[in-house]
Amino acid sequence: MQQTFTNPNEHGYYGDFGGAFIPEMLFANVAQLKSQYLQIMDDEDFKKEVNDLLQHYVGRPTPLFLAKRLSEQYGTTIYLKREDLFFDWNYKWVNPSPALQNFEACLLYPGLCLFEATNVSVGRGSDYSFEWIGASWFNMPAIVMVWQNILKDDIKIETLRLTMLVDNEIEDIKGIRIKVIAPNAFNPVLTGLIFLKLIKDIHPQDFKWQPYPTNVNPTGANHLSLLLGIPDAEKLFDLPLKDWLNKVVSALKVTQWEKTMQPYLLYD
Repeated sequence: MQQTFTNPNEHGYYGDFGGAFIPEMLFANVAQLKSQYLQIMDDEDFKKEVNDLLQHYVGRPTPLFLAKRLSEQYGTTIYLKREDLFFDWNYKWVNPSPALQNFEACLLYPGLCLFEATNVSVGRGSDYSFEWIGASWFNMPAIVMVWQNILKDDIKIETLRLTMLVDNEIEDIKGIRIKVIAPNAFNPVLTGLIFLKLIKDIHPQDFKWQPYPTNVNPTGANHLSLLLGIPDAEKLFDLPLKDWLNKVVSALKVTQWEKTMQPYLLYD
């Protein structure tokens, strides 16, 4: 019997799916933010300010909006229209997480985080976390050849070995650093899924699924399914490439989700 959930439970779950997939060190901060938000969410002044920001500021491209503080600073009226990505503004980067050390990592993270359900490293603890994936058993010539033929319009890749601590031992690990060519057109989730499928198919004997324990999922079981919201997601990757691609593209369209969420959207 299909169940419908309007709101999550106290742990952030809609049935079997959901939760707080955030860095462990930020969990207490997010819990505090949630507590404070629940206290002010019905305040009329708060709702008015949020709705104004959602209408005139959130999203890209945005309409012109009044830059209040900038206007006050220069004693005039200044309107801005924001369409640029982070690096276009020349701001100093502030890590949202220790593992996300630059904008490139943030672009890649929604796709490369899927590898944390596997025995492939995403470079945590290095200078290239979530810009790089690697494993001692990588067949580098095969990976480079396949990726350059399939994804050459979306990413650039370079081979890069990292010295990392694995099971309390220092290892020199083969891997690939990934650079996004066109950030505005980049689809990180689909690209990450393609990465995952190719790595698994090239290394059928070495590639393994593995648990990834978190605060909300202590056993770490079914981590890929929870990330994707697809039951038994690992089984999809046993399909031939053409059938797998059809299934994945269909799942990522989420047209039904858009219709389901329409009555609850705060802005168009």
